[in-house]
Amino acid sequence: MKRLSISIFITICFAYYLAPQDVGANSICGNGKVETGEVCDLGSNNSDSKRNGCRSDCRAAYCGDGVIDSGETCDDGGANSNSKPAACRQNCTMPRCGDGVVDIGQHAFPAVSYSEECDDANDNEEDGCLRTCKSCIDLSKAGNLEVTQDTHICAGSFELDDYGDYGAVAIKHNGITLNCHGASITGWGRGVGIMVQRSRNVTIMNCNVFGYESGIKGEDSNGIRLYSNRLCGNTVDIDLPGVTGAVGRGNACRSAGTWSEGGKNGCTQQLQVCNPPANQAKDLSGRPAATMKPLSTERAKPQKAPTMKPLSTERVELQKAPTSILLKPVKKPKKTDKEKKDSG
Repeated sequence: MKRLSISIFITICFAYYLAPQDVGANSICGNGKVETGEVCDLGSNNSDSKRNGCRSDCRAAYCGDGVIDSGETCDDGGANSNSKPAACRQNCTMPRCGDGVVDIGQHAFPAVSYSEECDDANDNEEDGCLRTCKSCIDLSKAGNLEVTQDTHICAGSFELDDYGDYGAVAIKHNGITLNCHGASITGWGRGVGIMVQRSRNVTIMNCNVFGYESGIKGEDSNGIRLYSNRLCGNTVDIDLPGVTGAVGRGNACRSAGTWSEGGKNGCTQQLQVCNPPANQAKDLSGRPAATMKPLSTERAKPQKAPTMKPLSTERVELQKAPTSILLKPVKKPKKTDKEKKDSG
């Protein structure tokens, strides 16, 4: 009887083990079965380091698990951040220019270095921060400029007078790159737009220069490079007396002087018409160019002659002078007895 009881117990336990069960809260992650509350379960193949693997908590791979899975470019786990410089973002994408964070420094894996100067998360090239996350100078605030390092000028139209032939923008250092990003610099018919003096290996690019005696001028310099500039309305657009080793391409000008590029005299594009920015048109006196209104084609309406009142035919009565101002006759003084005797 005792043996029978033991056999029945063993049989019941074995049947319980083999029968399907509603594990619920009793699910065991790692047993190789996808049970209630589990997304995956690969048993001993669950891993917190394998790409796209089933994690040790029986969850599928996800952004923030510290493993770079399919569709992710980075994953720093709990260190993902949308505000820390050079950190993997919370959507598991790498930091980028335009995400509103000024990224400086090194991201560990993948290894990428960042050196942004600004990041205002927009494409406006006139607000002090370029779409490349480089700071730019607003010439409307800075005025005439001496460039001492690689410089970006904010896009826009600027009016700068050069009254001493120093250059509205002056470069006096070696190895400088000046990028105007399409900015227009307009003068008053005198001086120099961009001046390079006693410098080597200077690059000027993407600048629009109008209304100077010399648009771009170089003196005692060598190795000046001009790329994609537009110059017109200057007495001489490109004036490089005594400059050696000057090269360029993609420039547009109208009066190039002795400048040549692309194997021909003048600029790559020879301008036939000069159209400086309308809001900066100037005559040589420095006054804004007058805007003439077109003459009207309507006929002038004849004007009526003013109506004249007829002269009055009534007699004008003379007014009597007030008695208060009538002159009284002057009385003669009486003669003395002596005067009577002498006169008699």
